[in-house]
Amino acid sequence: MSDDIMGDDVFIHKYSYLGKGAEIWDSISKDYYYNLGERELSTLEKSIKMAGSLLGSGKYNIVHLGSGNGVEIPIIVKSLKRGKIAKYFLVDISRQLLSLAKSFGEAYYKDITFSGFVKDITGKDTSSFIRGLKQSAREKNLIFLVGNGTLMSYPTVVCNVAESMDYRDRLFITLEVFDSARELEILEQYKLPNIIGLFESSLSVFDISGTVLNQYHFSYDKGIEQIRVYFNIAKWESDNKRKCKKFIGPLKEKVLVFTSYRPTAKHLKEYLIGKGFEIVKFSHFAKEHCCGVLCRIKGKNNE
Repeated sequence: MSDDIMGDDVFIHKYSYLGKGAEIWDSISKDYYYNLGERELSTLEKSIKMAGSLLGSGKYNIVHLGSGNGVEIPIIVKSLKRGKIAKYFLVDISRQLLSLAKSFGEAYYKDITFSGFVKDITGKDTSSFIRGLKQSAREKNLIFLVGNGTLMSYPTVVCNVAESMDYRDRLFITLEVFDSARELEILEQYKLPNIIGLFESSLSVFDISGTVLNQYHFSYDKGIEQIRVYFNIAKWESDNKRKCKKFIGPLKEKVLVFTSYRPTAKHLKEYLIGKGFEIVKFSHFAKEHCCGVLCRIKGKNNE
């Protein structure tokens, strides 16, 4: 895995959710101090209720990308109403998290068929994979990409989703948005012990363990509108009096371990339009500091 996990000085964060990382993420989502997760769930519920009437008639296949442990499932089902759901597809890179999500969904809703797919949706074949979930020409997908700035920091993800859609399909996005007045507050969210543990789960592939907060550097890059977290390898080696023996390639003083897309509300709307979407409903919730967006693909015989 070592050769795959690193590229362009980045320890790829998506692999953090494998193995022990799945347990860590499950703990983070239940952490009382993880305020962002609570605000994202509130945004999801409010935005579905506001935009639900715009979905039109008929049922949808729910395609839940980056479904994690499935904590959003009850909100999605309850807010949409059971009659709008044909099938529920869970898609995640982590087999362990998929198992948690599937069990969670089935415990709540015994009359809904939940299917799990281990998939890296940053890959080039994501669009054909999503299209392939439809078993007939009459089916339509309602794709959820909720509270997942990490996935949205990969430019391929939104492009792949757009390519997968036809005029009947819809995309639901929720995302915390950036406000310069909250910059420090936004960055502080990523300093919880559990989240540091998640960053470390990818670093552990390179025999790095026992990391501490002051070995990380947290910043917001306004040019690309991303939260970026760097790990200082040189400081870790100095603190631990040992070398990073399994590091692949030339040693860097610090490496990027995490990115998350955080545009302003205005730029989020512009970004989606630029990727070929038409905004059906855009809601900015000031209390939650998040947006909820319902989109359809532009120029494909929209009704």
